[in-house]
Amino acid sequence: MEEKIKELGNYINKLREERKLGFNQLAKKSGVNVKTLNDIINGKAKRISPAILIKLATALRIHYKNFYWIVNYLDAGDDIQKLKNHKVEIIKNDNLIDLSLLDEEEKKILKSIYDLLLQKK
Repeated sequence: MEEKIKELGNYINKLREERKLGFNQLAKKSGVNVKTLNDIINGKAKRISPAILIKLATALRIHYKNFYWIVNYLDAGDDIQKLKNHKVEIIKNDNLIDLSLLDEEEKKILKSIYDLLLQKK
């Protein structure tokens, strides 16, 4: 599990840098304690709460299942099996972006896209 946590930490750090977020910015945006975030990124966390992974994923604008797969909280085949057995469409609220996490520029871009889509109706 230690290797998985290091892999997760490296991935979170990579995403943080790609999104041009400082360490403290990610902590604030996600609501995750700075020490906890530091332990995760440096691979020193003993166990990581699924709720923390959801907070970090939301702040980094990715689906939380990406983190779950890395630390083996979820088997990648789980979703596939669910689709095969139940033939359900997986469109849930957890796939949506929390608009409060967007900065002003991102909100303007999203509004422009929305307005363009309304015009095409």
